[in-house]
Amino acid sequence: MERFDELGAERAFRVNILAMFHRVRYALPHMKAGGTLINTASMQAYQPTPQWLDSATTKGAIVTFTKGRRSWRRPTCSSPRTNRAA
Repeated sequence: MERFDELGAERAFRVNILAMFHRVRYALPHMKAGGTLINTASMQAYQPTPQWLDSATTKGAIVTFTKGRRSWRRPTCSSPRTNRAA
């Protein structure tokens, strides 16, 4: 936990989580049926290491967001797909 400080954690969440959330939110109105969103995570989401805990935490959140995003529906995009790459 030597790298896990408040400022580092806040920056990691702004860069990795909030930016992804806004990107998805703004992309949805422009997606056509069958469109795909791809979110990038990393193996840190599944096998975190202490020296990268702030980043690993956000990668886990990306995985969770992506899984939850699959249940959203839009009238103009009947089958949105959301995938993640780790």
